[in-house]
Amino acid sequence: DGEELEIGTQPLLSDSDLDGLNDGLEVNVYGSDPTDADTDDDGLLDGEEALEHFSDPTVVDSDGDGLLDGEEVNVWGTSPAQEDSDGDGLTDDAEVAGITDPTLADTDGDGLEDGEEPTYGTDPVEPDSDSDGLSDGDEVLSYGSDPTARDSDGGGTEDGPEVGRGTDPMAAADDLDCESGEQTLDGDGALPPLPAMPARLVSVSMSGRLDGSTIRDVIVDGTPQSATLRFEVLDAVRVPLCTIEYDLSNAVLVASDWPTDSGVDLYQAYRVALADGVSDCNRVSGPAWPSPDLRAVLESFDWGVGVGSLELIAPGLEFDVISAGGDWASDWAPFVSGMYVTWDGGVSAQETGYAFWYDVGCGPVDTASWTPADAPLAAPLADYYLESEAVVLIDLYALLGA
Repeated sequence: DGEELEIGTQPLLSDSDLDGLNDGLEVNVYGSDPTDADTDDDGLLDGEEALEHFSDPTVVDSDGDGLLDGEEVNVWGTSPAQEDSDGDGLTDDAEVAGITDPTLADTDGDGLEDGEEPTYGTDPVEPDSDSDGLSDGDEVLSYGSDPTARDSDGGGTEDGPEVGRGTDPMAAADDLDCESGEQTLDGDGALPPLPAMPARLVSVSMSGRLDGSTIRDVIVDGTPQSATLRFEVLDAVRVPLCTIEYDLSNAVLVASDWPTDSGVDLYQAYRVALADGVSDCNRVSGPAWPSPDLRAVLESFDWGVGVGSLELIAPGLEFDVISAGGDWASDWAPFVSGMYVTWDGGVSAQETGYAFWYDVGCGPVDTASWTPADAPLAAPLADYYLESEAVVLIDLYALLGA
């Protein structure tokens, strides 16, 4: 008791500062202050440090990684006793100062640990750094290709399509020269005519040949066709009013990790920068519209399209097919996929329609001889012609917050 009075602790309490650590242990074992619950003022109680996290209650940064012990536990979820909590070769403070997750060895899930990615010049938060349809890990560990070059062998075909076609992404001689019949959709940009139309809803559909990092134009039955993202505009009672089409061949492959309303992972996803749409729509008017040109309204959002398994709309679609006399089990279920749309840059994606795939190779498409390809498909999706149809309509007023 005399020692306690001398130190300033409470003789009738085993833990005077209520930090979870016995006064005797503080003085005799850990060297912490039994009258100060957080001796080193790092944001953790002495008892938490000694008994839970195995850090030093007298040192603000026990593992010397540049982060306070309390910050590690309470903010980042890292270990205050290990300078590299996830063992990926990067210290916790380096990960926090950068863009990676100090609690995940492989932040982007591409098969390469965060500490390995600088060795290869890849992006530790992008699973496919060069957007060629192959993850960085697959390029390095499986195919020996360059994860920073879309076409590692320089033969003219991107690495993703090469793997999809069964050719070697490191051998230029076997690259295929695909005939795509390049077409460009380019609207005139003139102000739409009057009278104003009562636009309220849009449906979204797409077509084109998937080719690694983008979506290509294609020759269909001898006619070149642009890869197209199509908006059909309807009024509030679903009467079609007009269409706006955009060139989809500027789509860029992105990580297919968009959260979907159905909860499924996407096979592949693309960001689309809308510009120069071809429109037969009249102008819109009223306080809800930021522009009289509906193209400008659509282009103000961050659009993207993706394909995954058919989920939420499957029951209704099956009912419609069977009601029309179709064979769902044989002609639809094995082949149909879901089309997903985002307008917020991939923060969320909504299942809005269905899609069929056709394995057409890299040449012209003959619709008289093609047959649907089985779904689901595994990335990289090369040489598949995709056509989708919209089922769910998007409320433009809701997008605009009107």
